[in-house]
Amino acid sequence: MANEGWIKLYRKVQNSFVWSDANLYKLWTLCLMKASHAGNRMIFNGQEITVHSGEFVTGRNALTIEMNRGAKPAQLVHSDFVWRSLKKLENAEMLHIKSNNRYSVISVVHWDEYQQSAQPADNQPTSNRQPTDTINNAENANNAQEGTTTTDRQKVFNFFEQGGFGQLGGFQIQNIDEEIKDFTTAGSPEPEHMVVLGLQEALNNNVRKWSYARAVMHSWQDNKVLSAKDVEAYKASHRPQDGAFSQPQGDESDDLPF
Repeated sequence: MANEGWIKLYRKVQNSFVWSDANLYKLWTLCLMKASHAGNRMIFNGQEITVHSGEFVTGRNALTIEMNRGAKPAQLVHSDFVWRSLKKLENAEMLHIKSNNRYSVISVVHWDEYQQSAQPADNQPTSNRQPTDTINNAENANNAQEGTTTTDRQKVFNFFEQGGFGQLGGFQIQNIDEEIKDFTTAGSPEPEHMVVLGLQEALNNNVRKWSYARAVMHSWQDNKVLSAKDVEAYKASHRPQDGAFSQPQGDESDDLPF
C-alpha cells in the first residue's frame, strides 16, 4: 500500500455500526486507504492483477498482518475475525468481495460517488461529479419515460432504482454488468432479464439489498437456472425451506455508503 495521498471520511460514519467497534472501524478505514484511486496493476504473491478504482487485492493473512502492525499484544486480532468482519461489511453493502484460492479482490461500494473525486484542487460539489455512465443512465431513464426505446441493460438499471435498491452509481453499474456477463458466459439466452428476475426475487422476499439479489443470481448460475422458464421450474421443484434465501446479516439502519 502506498503511504501517500488521502481519502475522504464522512462524519456519518459515527452513525454506523462500525463506529461502536474499534477494530471494525480500523478495518474499514484500512480498506479505504488500500483501495486504488484510479485503477492500477498490483503484484500479490508474485501474480500481477489489474484492479479498478475503489478496488484492492489482498488475502486474509496479509490483511491481518496490516491490521496488527504496531498493535500491542492485547490488541492483536485473528485472521478469522478479519474475514468475518469483511463479510459483515459486505452484508452491509459497504464492500464487495470476489475470492479465489489465491487472493481476494475487495471493492469499496459507492467509491465513485464518495472517493473518486478526492483531489485537493477540486472543490466542486459531489453531485456535479457523477460518473459519465450515471449521467447517461439518467438521460436514458428520461428518454424511457418519454417513450424512447431503452436497451435491455437500461431496463435493469431502471428496475434497480425503481425497486428501491438505492441510487445507481458507477460502481453499482459495474456490479450489474458483471452479473449480466456471468449469465451470458453461463449460456443464458436472456442475461439482462435474469438480473431483473434476481432483483424481483429479492423484492418478493421484502429485501431491497443488492447482496441478497446477487446471492439469488449466483445460486441460479450454480444450478444452471438461466432463463425465466428455468426459474419457474426451479422454484416449483424446491420446497420453500429448501429454496428460500436468508436475508444477509446486518443492521438495516446501517446500510450507509461512505
